[in-house]
Amino acid sequence: MLFNKFVDTTTAIINNYLITLQSNTDSIRWLNGATSFLYPSIALFTETEDCYIVELFGARETFTKLEVRHHKEKSINEYLNQFRKKNKKNILPSVNSYHIQDTLFSRINNIEDYKKRFPIINYFPASITLKNDGDLFYVGEDFSFVTLINCLIINQDKNITRSKYIIFLGAFRKKITEKQLVDTIDNFVHEDIPLSQRAFKTFRNKFSHAVSDSYSKKLAVISGLQSLYLTPSLRETTIGDYLRLQPQLIKDVLRTDHFIYEPYLLWLEGKESHDETAINPDLIIKRNDGYYDIYDLKTAALQHKNLTKGAHKRRRFIDYVYEGIAQLINYEEYFSFPKNHKHAKEKYGILVSKPNLYLVVGNFDNASKNEIDEALRIHPNIQLIDYDTFCQNYVEA
Repeated sequence: MLFNKFVDTTTAIINNYLITLQSNTDSIRWLNGATSFLYPSIALFTETEDCYIVELFGARETFTKLEVRHHKEKSINEYLNQFRKKNKKNILPSVNSYHIQDTLFSRINNIEDYKKRFPIINYFPASITLKNDGDLFYVGEDFSFVTLINCLIINQDKNITRSKYIIFLGAFRKKITEKQLVDTIDNFVHEDIPLSQRAFKTFRNKFSHAVSDSYSKKLAVISGLQSLYLTPSLRETTIGDYLRLQPQLIKDVLRTDHFIYEPYLLWLEGKESHDETAINPDLIIKRNDGYYDIYDLKTAALQHKNLTKGAHKRRRFIDYVYEGIAQLINYEEYFSFPKNHKHAKEKYGILVSKPNLYLVVGNFDNASKNEIDEALRIHPNIQLIDYDTFCQNYVEA
């Protein structure tokens, strides 16, 4: 099966099930022990050397349809393990297919220490702790398909820790046919339900979050975000799309009642040296005084061990961070010209005066607060927020 065909077929199947789930929540809820469902908004399709992967992300109260995003990875094992490691061992038995549900995988003895950073851990009473030195999760070469539902994988390499919370993940060999794909998904959706009762209204929830209170809803939201920004080589735009589709997350963390995602603003006036036709900032956030601040979203910079370099007296940011800072300063300059400011006000209602500039980048493993504060000494109007702090602020909001 070609990749595009896999994407189209799988998206149509899951969209159909989720639309049906939403329209029959009252009759389905008792099968899942939940008071409400939160629906995914993004289907991330990954092509590896020998298989296709679909994973769902998002936690919205209503469902329309999945937004499709593409990704590439060498293998399913590198995708699941979140590190570029070569020391592989067969953790799972050598069988044709795997279906795993409601399980936490980790190699961490002191997992209690990570509950603040990854609070979704509290919702996994069943866990598998492994002691070997190979990949935490390794799928053998002879598999036909793998499905993971409501699973959490805590990966660790030396002193770096990453989590991967999975609502639903399906991995299938490239040679699978369309009929085999449809039948496979249909079989596990209707698992444990007699054939005579396999109407849509009796299927079990396999593609969305079953939640019971406001705290579990927040964990569903941030756990998906954490899984995305801790995925190596993921595009910045995919992280931004997740935030766009979770507007309450942005409002609660940034304490605003209004924001504009990726406004397109023509550059009508500027210095002779500027060669741009427009700016397209990631986020414009309304302050309490009615004016707006500017945010730029980078990745968690997983390829970098530290966001800064140099000793205390010469502490400065790495180039990747400076690219974001330079972009923010450019946005600020745009609004210093009257014609540009007027255009932004007329098109989006944006008012800017002495904006605060925020860069969202990095994570707990590479963002040292003390070192960041030292590097910011020459940038007094810029603030840096790492993604883990962003998530914790949401849980505590």
